[in-house]
Amino acid sequence: MTVIVAFGALITGLTVKIAKPEVPDQMVILPAFSLKSLIEPSAVSIAIVGSFLAIVYSALLSFVSVYANEINLTEVSSLFFVVYAIILLMSRPFTGKWLDQYGPNVIVFPSIVLFAFGMFVLSQSSGAITFLVSAGMIGLGWGTLFPTFQTIAIQNAAPRKRGLATATFLSIYDIGIALGSFLVGLIAAKMDFSSLYLMCSFYVLIGAILYYLLQVRKPTKQELNVQQSLQVKEQ
Repeated sequence: MTVIVAFGALITGLTVKIAKPEVPDQMVILPAFSLKSLIEPSAVSIAIVGSFLAIVYSALLSFVSVYANEINLTEVSSLFFVVYAIILLMSRPFTGKWLDQYGPNVIVFPSIVLFAFGMFVLSQSSGAITFLVSAGMIGLGWGTLFPTFQTIAIQNAAPRKRGLATATFLSIYDIGIALGSFLVGLIAAKMDFSSLYLMCSFYVLIGAILYYLLQVRKPTKQELNVQQSLQVKEQ
């Protein structure tokens, strides 16, 4: 099935037409290659937050089916990410509009709380209803956080560096997924999955503090410009 989907992606990708950039009047000299050229600094802080929370998401990807088998819910384990995806798709139009109207903080903090509460419900699940309800809450919580974080990374970068900002965000985010799969596997070997997911629910709440410290308290471009203007006037 995945081969068919991958082949379909290849076919549709070939149909995409990209407009050729206009040739500038003067030759643009590109900077020499360096490690710094692979990273967009403005995207690092929000990428760290995303990577931090991605560790918990990796615990779901790797072990939710094993956990379902542990609590005798094997027959509904395959529905977990189906419910997750349905709730995610239903919420996207609303969350995108609210993000544009009210800014990211109105979306991020409630989504983190919802993500944490979903993990808590999952840790206490003993039946199919609570198991699938947790999937919906996590889909609404984490499923909203990921695109919001990526949008923040893009908006913080200059227009010509938005592609680099996207690459920076995804690279650091993937580190969280990879690291989480390894660390959670080590922890899961020493405790039951119910306790593991309960611990994850509190871990997610720490992400709200991290977001506040790295993103909310960080001065905006407008504030930085005002500060620079004041410094110039004082001099």
